[in-house]
Amino acid sequence: MLLKQVMAKHGVTQAALRQVLVQANGKPLSAAATSQMLGQGIFPRLMAREEIESKVTEYLTGRGVNAAEIKAAWESLQTNQAAATPKSKEITMSQREILTQAARDKFGLGKQHPFIDDVQSRNDVFKSTDTLYVQETMLQAALHGGFLAVVGESGAGKSTLKDDLIEQLRVKNSKTVVVQPRCIDKGRLTASYICDAIIYDVSGSDKTPQKFEWKSRRAETVLTDSLKNGGSHCLLIEEAHDLHLLTIKFLKRIWELKYGFTRLISIILIAQPEILKNKLSERNDEAREVVRRCEIVELKPLNGDDLRKYLKHKFARCEVNLPDVFEDNAYTAIQAALSMSSKAGVESMTYPLIVNNLVIAALNKAAAIGSDKINADLIAAMVQR
Repeated sequence: MLLKQVMAKHGVTQAALRQVLVQANGKPLSAAATSQMLGQGIFPRLMAREEIESKVTEYLTGRGVNAAEIKAAWESLQTNQAAATPKSKEITMSQREILTQAARDKFGLGKQHPFIDDVQSRNDVFKSTDTLYVQETMLQAALHGGFLAVVGESGAGKSTLKDDLIEQLRVKNSKTVVVQPRCIDKGRLTASYICDAIIYDVSGSDKTPQKFEWKSRRAETVLTDSLKNGGSHCLLIEEAHDLHLLTIKFLKRIWELKYGFTRLISIILIAQPEILKNKLSERNDEAREVVRRCEIVELKPLNGDDLRKYLKHKFARCEVNLPDVFEDNAYTAIQAALSMSSKAGVESMTYPLIVNNLVIAALNKAAAIGSDKINADLIAAMVQR
């Protein structure tokens, strides 16, 4: 049994586990790093593996997990790690690569970086077939009282689509109020905090009743009054994978509020897939009332010709032609480099952020060795380092 399965069996969430995995900088291990460790056996650089195993074992033991079960889970994780392609390990990490001056000069990138501050308007958002579908689904949910969860791996482009949605709503319907709770730790976001956010963002008032009953009534009243005046509302929550299940169930009850046949507010959750899908599983009896009402769409990696189109889009912003930088065989090599084997087959990791990091590293390498273009041999040499 994998470690994440043991955790699920004993009701231990990744958000709870992160609180015991405190790094040297005093911050908990990120959700992305924790997910990679549990799902792919990739351990973070900023914490020693021995320290992680010791802390996790101590925590799980305290939660009543049998020591033999924990040991078997660690062994399963090591097996899972061995099954992954070792050459892809470093590149699939989401640390940012720095483009060297030599690479900038060689490939004509002196004026603009292809991947930094690269989205200044809606025209800068790359639109693959999958992205267009997710964009339209988000927009329709926001405008027509939907209850939607948008899931994607770290670096898949969720935040970019969130910003794009807000801009679309501003252009298409100036009376749509986007409610965004500002509680940084979404694990602490409660029903009371959400009511506060609704009251403040819709009415502009920071004066809310102390008793939750009156606070709930006040939130419903401001939504109803705004709707009567032609307004519409969308509750948008990022990092929703950290939400407590009770909070998610409360969101469903907010979503059910109506004035006549019209819903008072739509809800869009943005989250990493593995954690939220576990919470919203049909096998989870406590979540069933939400599962059957919340639609889930997932951002897929850049597969097929989308990878070439994505890079063409990014380099065109810098007035650089893609054939001047990449040989035709480079795209297949990038796909192969960012693929990992798993029990289900080959899992692609060609998400925008990870592709960006690999391409920057390849640009730096090409400039350093005097290669005119990035080709399959250069990519292969990099991932075997």
